Amino acid sequence: WTHDLEGATWGSPTIADGKLYQANGDAGEVFVIQTGKKYEEIARINMGSPIYCSPVFANGEMRS
Repeated sequence: WTHDLEGATWGSPTIADGKLYQANGDAGEVFVIQTGKKYEEIARINMGSPIYCSPVFANGEMRS
């Protein structure tokens, strides 16, 4: 499957807990997509400002 992230991406995708996380640098959103053969967008998380790095997980929380 493919997915339009609706803007530039600067960081690499991150996979954690069976989900792919990819940040959109322009809109400041993190796309959460279920890994697997079938495309399934789980959520979009608005971080409130542009994101120019990969999502990172620490102590059960996502950091950017």
